[in-house]
Amino acid sequence: MPFVLNYIQHPQANYRKASMMAFAVTVEGCTDIIANKLNELLPLVCTGLQDPEIVVRRAACMALGCLAEEMPSDISEHHQVLLPLVFNLMNDNNSKVTKHACNALDAILEGLGADIIQYLQMLMEKLLFLLDHAHETETKATVIAAIGSAAHAARDAFQPYFGEVLPRIVQFMSLKESTDDQLLRGVATDTAGSMAEAVGADVFRPYVQNLMSLAVEQLYLDSPRLRECSYALFSNFARVFGEEFAPYLPTIVPEILNSCKAEEKNENVLDEEVDLTTGGMDDDLEEDFENFNFNSAIADEKEFAVDALGELFANTKSHFLPYVEAALLELQKLTSHLYDGVRKSATQSLFIFLKTFYTMSNPGPWTVGIPATYAVHENVQRLINTVIPMTLELWKEEDDRSTVTQTCQEFVSALRLMGPVLISDVLEDIAQNLLEIFQKKSVCQMAFDDGDYEEEEDEIESESLLITSAGDLVAALCEVVGPSFHKYFEVYLPLIIKYYKPTKTQAERSMAIGCLGECIVGIKEAITPHTERLTQVFVKACSDEDELVRSNAAFALGCLTMYTQMDLSPHYPVLLTALSPLFSNQTFPNTVDNAAGAVARLILAHPDAVPLDQVLPTFTNALPLKADFEENQPVFDCLFQLFQAHNSFVFSHLSQFLHIFTQVLSDQEQLKEATRAHLIELIRHLNSQSPELNIGSSELARFL
Repeated sequence: MPFVLNYIQHPQANYRKASMMAFAVTVEGCTDIIANKLNELLPLVCTGLQDPEIVVRRAACMALGCLAEEMPSDISEHHQVLLPLVFNLMNDNNSKVTKHACNALDAILEGLGADIIQYLQMLMEKLLFLLDHAHETETKATVIAAIGSAAHAARDAFQPYFGEVLPRIVQFMSLKESTDDQLLRGVATDTAGSMAEAVGADVFRPYVQNLMSLAVEQLYLDSPRLRECSYALFSNFARVFGEEFAPYLPTIVPEILNSCKAEEKNENVLDEEVDLTTGGMDDDLEEDFENFNFNSAIADEKEFAVDALGELFANTKSHFLPYVEAALLELQKLTSHLYDGVRKSATQSLFIFLKTFYTMSNPGPWTVGIPATYAVHENVQRLINTVIPMTLELWKEEDDRSTVTQTCQEFVSALRLMGPVLISDVLEDIAQNLLEIFQKKSVCQMAFDDGDYEEEEDEIESESLLITSAGDLVAALCEVVGPSFHKYFEVYLPLIIKYYKPTKTQAERSMAIGCLGECIVGIKEAITPHTERLTQVFVKACSDEDELVRSNAAFALGCLTMYTQMDLSPHYPVLLTALSPLFSNQTFPNTVDNAAGAVARLILAHPDAVPLDQVLPTFTNALPLKADFEENQPVFDCLFQLFQAHNSFVFSHLSQFLHIFTQVLSDQEQLKEATRAHLIELIRHLNSQSPELNIGSSELARFL
């Protein structure tokens, strides 16, 4: 970095360009370090974006694009500084600068969300002007992609521009003569899907038939890339239109299945076709494949085809049933494909099929514990018996970290929907697979130890994601198995705690504390033997340098206090001291919400151990919660207890509490039904007991 800092001030343009290029490369390799120093380093890029020399501005655009791609949420927070600079570069006379500016813009828009609205009019004017006047195909493609990102970020606010943009998109989707035409057609197809999801079914409905005709046409243009784009568009439309999309299934599903079955060739090594499933390779071919970097366009096409099968079934439901058997057959085959992207997508779609069958069976609520005390539909059970053992067997042998990460995430999602019936017969196998991950002994963690296949930073990042997903799965198992999972939890506990060290990444430290908090909620009183050790860990984590870790620590500390059978009241002064700083100077709203939830749990567990006159003013000022509405449960349970005990602070600040109640009740999503009913009952009681509050003349009158 010293060279970057020095060269950006160098009088020669090539040195300043080198500074920006070096910075761009550094971002990819040191994301965590850059993120912690972003406020200091971003002005360097801003300086480069305003440089008088074209080569420097172009390099600065590339650096900004790398930043936005690697840390989208961090960069989007600086939109007020960055977007005016990027807009200015979009007016640049040099087409290469314009193209790179649009690339940077596209990356920033990905993480911008609703903040885009204040820029939308100027942004769309510039993008449409460039689209109509740019000469280079790559610039046009970049602009079309940026329009798609703008639609994705703006959502409903994109509607005023929809009528102006769509005819241009249709025009580009009609091109087919040259390679450049196919590039533009593919990007336009992607943008059409983003626009459909932005404006919704009612606005987009009149244009679906024409766009579907174009998307189906490009299935036959001998371009794997265009078939990818069509399959992605079918997925978009299925999500937007749901069962209304079913009439297109007879046309598109056979083509999707054909892509799943398509033969790949390794033209660089072999003259004959080869089986690219990991189980179908002859021993005498292994040497040929050692140096074969497989990245086939056909494999990419398969990945999108497999994704589309899952989306189509999930959204068209019973209309897809005629294709289920054939689709399942292909998905099961492709879980062993050589290309990890296909394996991941096949696993994901198999779990989507499983979850869709489950929801279609109109299930009742599941119950905690193994063996499962509830039954599922025979078709669901049959699919469980097929998919889960196969997935676990593949997991054991999988050498790609991201595929194992995806598998863990799919188990988490399915467990929370379906409960323990999913894993009743295989809990031991899942527990063993997870143990190997935490011990760093799984196949995917040992596959690249020679360093030939992954850069060190990529390996660290993929390992961090793997550990995080494994932690999420442990927490989900605690949730569905309940207190009886404690025998497994006791094995995992020391291994998970090891990830809360200063030498670990932010993601790993956050995982460790967050996972332990969620585990406590699942195993409840079974956490008691570990109370002292965890109290020390959570108190320390409340002062971690990373705010997400602090937020998770507040949640975990509150849960520990709530569920342990050990009396923690003697430690309350230490616990409250640890939580106190989290109520102020936090940028992450969940931090304050989790701190409020923790204090509420402390009060609920031992109200006499809390100096309420000192604690309640800060606690009340944190209400209503801003982001983590799950914490409203302990918060309002605490308030109900305080009202029932006729707490003096509460009754001397009734107007403040009534204002809080008004805000919370105005949003249907903030409270669970039982809590909402209890709160309305409290308001009615206050109205009858204290008419001077004039509740009948307030916004709360509708609840009386």
